[in-house]
Amino acid sequence: MKNILVITDLSQEALPVLQFANKLAAKADAEIVLLHCLQSETLTATTENRALSRLRSFAGRLQQQYPKVNATVVYNECVVRSGSLVSSVQDLVQDYHINLILMPTPYGADEPENAHFFQAFLERVNCPVLLVPPQGEFKNYSRISYASDFTKLDMGILKKIISFARLFNADLDLVHVYQKTQRPYLAQYKKALNQLCVEVTYDKIHFFLLEEDDKLEGINDFAEQREADLLVIATPDANLVNRLCSQKYLKTDAYHRHIPTIIYPESNGIICSAHCPVCTIEKQRKPNMELVAI
Repeated sequence: MKNILVITDLSQEALPVLQFANKLAAKADAEIVLLHCLQSETLTATTENRALSRLRSFAGRLQQQYPKVNATVVYNECVVRSGSLVSSVQDLVQDYHINLILMPTPYGADEPENAHFFQAFLERVNCPVLLVPPQGEFKNYSRISYASDFTKLDMGILKKIISFARLFNADLDLVHVYQKTQRPYLAQYKKALNQLCVEVTYDKIHFFLLEEDDKLEGINDFAEQREADLLVIATPDANLVNRLCSQKYLKTDAYHRHIPTIIYPESNGIICSAHCPVCTIEKQRKPNMELVAI
């Protein structure tokens, strides 16, 4: 990890996210790019200079509020853009070779206007996103839960997550959640698990198979049982990610809402488990992309 992009709206509530990013950057020897997007203004030179001044002032407030824990540089570059936030982030990820995006957890992501934005964000921004919950504090993580499909595991992503776990000498729990109807494939899942045990050398990694028809429920319960302090999800399922951040999530005060979550959008596109007409048509176009477990 070398470059971290922090998206901010300059609010008081955004300061803890910047503090989180600052501590992570110090731990990972990374640089921070701070982005503020003006969605309704044309970016003239005057507008940009004023916005940059506000952005730098915002970053300076972190030094005033948390002086003891932010002795190092809070940010390395401030950037102001106008128009689409998704397009702005997409450009910066390429221009600054961003390795990780930090943003507050977008609760209410299942609302129609927010769901459209978040799905577009995951589809177009080819970069992992770390969601920081309210009151989410950076710490030396001791246990990370990583939910993925053992039969389709992206080894490149796994290597990055292992490198992240090594930063903290953390235990890494990999869990494959499968549904009751997928029991006939259990032997296939176990075979993939055994192969991973051979290929992965990190001595603090553990593998689990979990049966649960509701994948998010399974992931949440697993993370709580293992007392994970950070969650990683690699999935092409936009519906699952929207539910993850939903205000209407059925499980009141769910465990995952209190810990940071890293989302790895899979490169094979977004598939929606809600079975809406658009996604159903898209799935029919790509029959080899069947949704098993995340």
